[in-house]
Amino acid sequence: MTWIINLRDLLRMNKPIVIDDQLELNEASKLRQELLHADPLRVNLTASAKLGTVEVEGEGQAALDMQCSRCLGTFKFELRFPILERFRLQQDESELTEEDDIHLVDTDQVDLRPFVEESFWLALPFVYVCREDCQGLCQACGTNLNERDCGCTQDNIDPRLAALQDFFKKE
Repeated sequence: MTWIINLRDLLRMNKPIVIDDQLELNEASKLRQELLHADPLRVNLTASAKLGTVEVEGEGQAALDMQCSRCLGTFKFELRFPILERFRLQQDESELTEEDDIHLVDTDQVDLRPFVEESFWLALPFVYVCREDCQGLCQACGTNLNERDCGCTQDNIDPRLAALQDFFKKE
């Protein structure tokens, strides 16, 4: 399966092209520390002509092995994300407004891989947590608070704010 589409042919034929393929993410674990492993990215796209523009729409999904940002444990994460890109040949630039989200290209051939990879990177969460109620690690002793309570006191008060500690206490 090819990741390269020909815009001029697609606009002329007006018949959609379906791309159902996998994309290897070999460098993914090197670029994000929390991303331990990524299975091949499964992509299902449809490229179709619409009013002089080629619209590529679909979905990507990948199974990822992640490291939790709070407790540092590993967990599996299923990422699903939408993909929507629009392309137009450079000669049609006069009709575009600033609000149009269209890639102007000067060749008939467009490689979709960089656009799919960009959608993948943008879909990743900013912070990875194994579950919403993850308690993380104890700041004093490093115990995983999801597994057991360590008994450490968590009354670490910033010395600059210590004077406010008794502000609301009633006498």
